[in-house]
Amino acid sequence: MEGKTGRGNLVGWTGLVLTMLLLITGCQSHFWDKQGSSGQEVKLLAIGDNLIHSSVYDAADAEDGVMDGKYNFKPMYKAIKGRVKSADIAFVNQETIISGKQYGLYGYPKFNTPEDVLPALKDTGFTIANATTNHSLDRTDQGAYNAIKNFKRYKMDYIGINASAKEAKKIKVVKKKGISFAFLAYTYGTNGIQAKHDYTVNYIDAKRIKGDVKKARQQADIVIVSMHWGTENSFAPDDWQVKLAKKMADWGVDLIIGTHPHTIQPVKWVKGKGNHKMLVTYSLGNGLNGMLETQNMLGCLFTCKFVKANQKIQLKEPKMEPIVSHFERIGEIPVDVESLRKNAPNADHVNYTFKFRLYPLSEYSEDQLSRHFINVYQGENAHMEDLQRLYDRVISKEFRKVTHENKEKTKQN
Repeated sequence: MEGKTGRGNLVGWTGLVLTMLLLITGCQSHFWDKQGSSGQEVKLLAIGDNLIHSSVYDAADAEDGVMDGKYNFKPMYKAIKGRVKSADIAFVNQETIISGKQYGLYGYPKFNTPEDVLPALKDTGFTIANATTNHSLDRTDQGAYNAIKNFKRYKMDYIGINASAKEAKKIKVVKKKGISFAFLAYTYGTNGIQAKHDYTVNYIDAKRIKGDVKKARQQADIVIVSMHWGTENSFAPDDWQVKLAKKMADWGVDLIIGTHPHTIQPVKWVKGKGNHKMLVTYSLGNGLNGMLETQNMLGCLFTCKFVKANQKIQLKEPKMEPIVSHFERIGEIPVDVESLRKNAPNADHVNYTFKFRLYPLSEYSEDQLSRHFINVYQGENAHMEDLQRLYDRVISKEFRKVTHENKEKTKQN
């Protein structure tokens, strides 16, 4: 009797404990769902034009103290690495085609970038790259196909260029924490260079985009479109962009990541059909680059969260954090001519040697800016307040992140 009674009590207590655990777990699941964690929240980060001028790849060559055709881009991204690594999905606009050293390296206007930039982007935390830009055909179709091989070699997802008609029809889908993301990409043009095959580059065409979005909606929870568009050095979108963005909201796009102008442009919510809301970042401005005007120094890191709760997914906390592409001249670097010819044959070089770094504006200083090449040699006379003022003028308060000026005010208070 005692044994039976003990076992009955044990079963009873076990049942009670299990019931309590189930209740607690149920409450936690409901709480986690609402908070968007435990696999229900995905953080996305995006940066604008990774624009590798010859001055940039020469600086990467000089990182080891000798010009020898060995390129180390990793230090250039070090100051933003923590931010990039914190994202579940990190997007970069690879402005220049990465055909690799075997095709000869070139800067503006017909670029070709060393493949060494890809392991640096991977090390920084970037996971997907837009490859369809106005420079996609700078080294013809073959240059684009070789870039695809390099993306695959370094295991980085890419969008916008294709090695075949079959690939051009596929939708790139990325799955993270129970949420699926479809990525599409298009460019306004390729600087007048015609592709041999109509599948090589994805061009902006409303009919095609509408069809692709329809397919993407069937395959993924969220549709993100990279648009390489707009007028260079403009701080606002063109009318045709605004109209096309409205159509894309109607078709069901969730987020547009805009690139190309080399300057920052506004972020806007756009209402589509059926109460659908889409966010458009018209231009993230520049990331790493060697352009020579103050306005081209400034770009933004865009971040947002996709939160799933009650079977619905919402885009939350969209922010644009200002970043600065800093470069300054350094002393003469010795040249190993034999190694340079061997490692980077037919590479085009600049006459100066630089140090390039990307910094969040909140971690940049007036002293650093005073050493910037554009101030020392270009006569720009740029100050921190100029960068802050430009950011405040273009990016509305709703989408701003803590900046240098705001940080200083917070400290004082």
